Amino acid sequence: MRLILIVFFLAWSIPALAFIGTRYLEKGKIVYEYPAEDDVLRVFVSPGFVTKIELPDDVELVLVGDTDLLKVEVSSDKRSVIVNTLSTEGETNLIVDTASLNLNYEVIIGDKDKVDYRVWIDEYKRLRDKQTDQTK
Repeated sequence: MRLILIVFFLAWSIPALAFIGTRYLEKGKIVYEYPAEDDVLRVFVSPGFVTKIELPDDVELVLVGDTDLLKVEVSSDKRSVIVNTLSTEGETNLIVDTASLNLNYEVIIGDKDKVDYRVWIDEYKRLRDKQTDQTK
């Protein structure tokens, strides 16, 4: 009887563990960036997915190189840029300006496995690094 219970428990728990192990996607879908003014950041998007660029202050300007490839919106709180694709493949640039940042992106449309879900911009680390460089 004990052997039957052990076999039953193992038969039930192994598929459950396999499901739990595959529930989370690999790391890298949420990206944290600390850009300098002259950096060009690469963002991966794909049809059927949305990418949100989170900013530390309000968006003042958004420009898309090829508007046939991307649909871009500013969120209602003006702290995020939402990027959707209009094509299955391609590349274009995206410029996002805020009061304190001028961000440059190369947007690559393609493989769904490479999609960036969120890109967080940390201006404060960049400003700390800039102040440290000036004091050297």
